Amino acid sequence: MKAIVTVLIVAVLGLVGYNVYLNQQVNELADSVESAATMPTSTPVDPKPEPAPEPEPEP
Repeated sequence: MKAIVTVLIVAVLGLVGYNVYLNQQVNELADSVESAATMPTSTPVDPKPEPAPEPEPEP
């Protein structure tokens, strides 16, 4: 009987530890996603692009 209780306690502690580990991984993933979403673009978008040169009329 004592062995069964010991196995159950070890299993519960293992599950709790694994739950903490997974929670940490999820938090790190959420932080990386949040920082990627708020990261400014490396090249700012030009609001007014230069107009294309007009083709010269043929003589």
